[in-house]
Amino acid sequence: MKKKLIIMLAMLTTITLVSCEKEYTCSCREVDTSTGQVTKYWTPQKGTYTKSDAETWCYGQEVSGFGIEIKCDLK
Repeated sequence: MKKKLIIMLAMLTTITLVSCEKEYTCSCREVDTSTGQVTKYWTPQKGTYTKSDAETWCYGQEVSGFGIEIKCDLK
């Protein structure tokens, strides 16, 4: 009985995790901090993640320094 319960719980967990994942796109732009002008746009890649992993992946690409700031949006 305990073994069946563990197997059922593992299957439920697997189904839940797989169903929560979807494809996300991260869109980034380079901003000149002295003028506020966007100098470049790009989309690094698409990926299949859970929402929290997608946020970590996308917003982890944001950087600032030397008069340039990179801002990203998750789509």
